[in-house]
Amino acid sequence: MTCKEHVKRTCKAVQCSLCQLWVHVACEGMVEECYKVLCNADKYGGMYWSCRSCTAFAAKFNASIQDINRRLTTLEKKVDDRDTEVDQVKSDVKQIKDSISGLKGQSVQAANHSSEKVFSELRERENRKLNVIVHNLKESSSRKKEDRIQEDKDLLSEVFSRMNVRVNENEVKFLSRVGRKPDDGCRPLLIGLKDPKIKDMILDSSYKLSECDEPWSNVNVIPDLTKIQRNEEKEIRDEAKKKNDERSEEERKNFQWRVVGRRGMSRLVKTAPTPFQENRWTGQARVGARRPSTRR
Repeated sequence: MTCKEHVKRTCKAVQCSLCQLWVHVACEGMVEECYKVLCNADKYGGMYWSCRSCTAFAAKFNASIQDINRRLTTLEKKVDDRDTEVDQVKSDVKQIKDSISGLKGQSVQAANHSSEKVFSELRERENRKLNVIVHNLKESSSRKKEDRIQEDKDLLSEVFSRMNVRVNENEVKFLSRVGRKPDDGCRPLLIGLKDPKIKDMILDSSYKLSECDEPWSNVNVIPDLTKIQRNEEKEIRDEAKKKNDERSEEERKNFQWRVVGRRGMSRLVKTAPTPFQENRWTGQARVGARRPSTRR
């Protein structure tokens, strides 16, 4: 597993010769000696290195080719031993060769499609990394765009004030309502920020809204995630529920599984058993009214 962090120029990293992606040396589990050899590859006439994902794919593909080669060898022996079966053997060989061509075509297509999806996801995450989404914030009914924008700014300023967070207007890159407006509700408000520290400060202080009176207690602030990230979040919450449901009576007394960390950086941990209280911002468990040390 990789850390999914952006690989900076100052990081120790290596580039896969197949997918061309850069991977942290620590994430790949590469020893220092191997890293030094790759760094000096030009001295040895050029070298190739592949990441774990590409290596696994190549191993599976090579296994298929080796199996096909074994079948070809068997058929060729039958040709030598039985001249009467030559025509049948040739037919079988042709079918196998067609299968090889098909496998090669499928592997190239799959590799191209996989690379396209990876780069598309990376671009989307990069575009969203400084965004937050505010849910359940009253939406203006004005027909004038300027009035609607101003009302959103005023409401957002009030939200930040109740969170005890200072955000200057020039630190907000953009804000807009997203999605189709429901008949009996309001659309989420997407906010683009310029500084990651401001984003972290907003998300870390969002729990304070639960301590306010309505309607502010119904407002929640979350990071802007891609569809894949949202699915990953759902999977880890489902896994926590499954693990907790599978505990024996004795295990229920000793531990429970919890999802901790901010959305997009969640992880599953084993903790002492405590009464569950649903966290409406994350859909995760909270204990009493105490704020978790790593809120999503």
